[in-house]
Amino acid sequence: MNGRIMAARTIGEDEL
Repeated sequence: MNGRIMAARTIGEDEL
């Protein structure tokens, strides 16, 4: 898994 996708997922969840 890529760290970028992991971070984007966490931030995306908070934004969504």
